[in-house]
Formats: sequence, C-alpha cells, structure tokens
Amino acid sequence: MPSVKPLAEIAAKFVRRASSAGDEYKTGVGRVTNWQTNTAAAEGLYASGVQAAVSANRFAKGVAKVSNEDWKNKAVTKGGANYGTGVRLSEQDFASGYAPYRQVVESITLPPRGPKGSPENYERVRAIGEAQHNAKMAQ
Repeated sequence: MPSVKPLAEIAAKFVRRASSAGDEYKTGVGRVTNWQTNTAAAEGLYASGVQAAVSANRFAKGVAKVSNEDWKNKAVTKGGANYGTGVRLSEQDFASGYAPYRQVVESITLPPRGPKGSPENYERVRAIGEAQHNAKMAQ
C-alpha cells in the first residue's frame, strides 16, 4: 500500500500554496496569446462536454453533494469578500453591456397610462419586456 500524507496536511498545503500564487496566475494569463480565438475553436468540445454531463446527470449529482448550509456559508464568506471589488472592476463592462437595452427603452412608444392597477399599465410593462427580449434575441 502506498504511503499517502494525511488529508488535513494535503488540504493545508493546497491553501498555503494557492494563496500565494497570485503573481503566477497573472503571469499565466499574460502568456495567453488569443483567448477569444482559442475558446471559439473549442466550441464543439464545449458542446460535447455539456452533452456528456447532461447524459450522465452530473448537474443534479453535483447539486446533491453540497448542502444548502454549505452553499450559503461559502457564498457569504467567499462572495461577500469579493463582491464589491468585482462590481467596481466591472463598471465599464456593465455600462457597455446595458447601453443597447437602455436605447431600446428610450425608443419605445408606450401605450397611455391607466388608473392604478389597470390592465393598461401592465401593457406598458409588457411592451418594455417584449422589446428587451427581442433585442436580446437579435444579438
């Protein structure tokens, strides 16, 4: 039987090493010559992988491995710590991604308002929803 380090030791080493690998991560990303071309070329592999995962029911199996409490704890501790930074770094991406939909809303001629709670008011919402959906589907 091969000798294997205790799991706690392996996990602690992972955390120690991975926590200090930020510069190596940046260097690795910097070496990528054309992410977009390489990723687009792998579209067929992606589709095959997703279909294999669907066939093997891997999504449901993965969900079953994590309790709601574990998910929530990790989402709060990891996500909470990184959320603000991620939002600040994506301001320009958000603006450019939302701009076409803002233009769609600006271009809509809405039906007249009705009294509070009236069907006419829901028609205004429907008009915006349909226009936004059509814009998304046209991309």
